[in-house]
Amino acid sequence: MPKRTTPTNRSGRRGKSVPDLSSEPTELSLPRTYAIGNTEIVPEQMWRIPRHHPAASGPWSGEPDRIGWTDAVTGYACLIIRQRNGTLSGYAAVPCTHPLWGFDHGAVPRSIGIRPHAGLNYSQSCDEQSPAPFRVCHIHHTDPIDLMREPDRAVDDDGSRYRHAPSDEPSMSPAGDAWWLGFSTDQDGDFLPTYGDRQRPSVEPPVYRDLAYVYSQVVGLAHQLRSLEVDGTGAPLPIAGPHSAAEPPIALPKPRKPRAGKGGAHD
Repeated sequence: MPKRTTPTNRSGRRGKSVPDLSSEPTELSLPRTYAIGNTEIVPEQMWRIPRHHPAASGPWSGEPDRIGWTDAVTGYACLIIRQRNGTLSGYAAVPCTHPLWGFDHGAVPRSIGIRPHAGLNYSQSCDEQSPAPFRVCHIHHTDPIDLMREPDRAVDDDGSRYRHAPSDEPSMSPAGDAWWLGFSTDQDGDFLPTYGDRQRPSVEPPVYRDLAYVYSQVVGLAHQLRSLEVDGTGAPLPIAGPHSAAEPPIALPKPRKPRAGKGGAHD
């Protein structure tokens, strides 16, 4: 059997193999605005996560796998992140002054009207430990900053003193004070892209909850959460319906039944 050799470069030296980065998450360049459904947002972060993005073509093909923004009405940080099964989950963050700050999602009374898609199933403080593409936390689209280096300086307008150049200041936010509440779209009746024809049994054809739909649910969640706070007069703010900004979700054909003798179950 021939002996395995290490590739060499032009100089004849053995070179290291080049890692395949095609499956690595990639932070995308931010457009000035991004269209979702029948509206536009100002994105603060966008990622492509190949390992979570379904390989087959479908309504998810042109969607980012992570997008974050600040809701213009409530001022809450919002996130949509694609999960391993190809579905999208949505999150909104409330400040420490919010009545539900620190609440477990299972302890939130249904009677107060917090009703995102299939209900809340996530409640955590800012995740600062997971890799950036996957963490539920504030992440801003910025170039890497070495906080240990001496910052660049810029001359003030009158030339008499120095200050930090605005572009050199890292974006700081009260991430540690945020409490994130969220939901997933891999519930009964939802289409799981990575399962293909092996969807869970359901009476109706499963529905893929696309970016526009999940966005509407996140915005609805943010508005519902904000309604629990009060304005300057002490009056509750009105609750926004969770479907107000949505395009109809995309219904996919009912999966074919597996042939006799072949497996149709999933993990």
